[in-house]
Amino acid sequence: MANPNPKTEHLESTQWQPGQSGNPAGKPKGTKHLSSWIRELMENEGFEHKLENGTIVHEAPVQAIVHVLIQKALRGDMKAFDLLGKYGYGSRIDITSEDRPLPTPIMGGLSRLSDAELEAMLASRKVTNPL
Repeated sequence: MANPNPKTEHLESTQWQPGQSGNPAGKPKGTKHLSSWIRELMENEGFEHKLENGTIVHEAPVQAIVHVLIQKALRGDMKAFDLLGKYGYGSRIDITSEDRPLPTPIMGGLSRLSDAELEAMLASRKVTNPL
């Protein structure tokens, strides 16, 4: 059986003293975390990307990603719809059309609409560019 109270006197010389840091220099000032780099690049308005048709678009990558999510959601992709709802509206979605609430549950209701019906609904809300 192991000794429940081993001797530790030989370790005292290597332990940190009160108020002493294990990394006295710390992280160098101005060093960016990976998440900071990602956010900066995702929001970079000068970013350019080439569409399949050859058109070059200048916009922040996060805008392009949201545009694609919106297009997918309008075509019935429920995962895209859920992402837009979760990050665009939070856990509670409160959408109205011409001051009338839309039928609930909204998730099932919108997925059954055709592209033309979704476009008409958005047009009635005068949504031309959601960003």
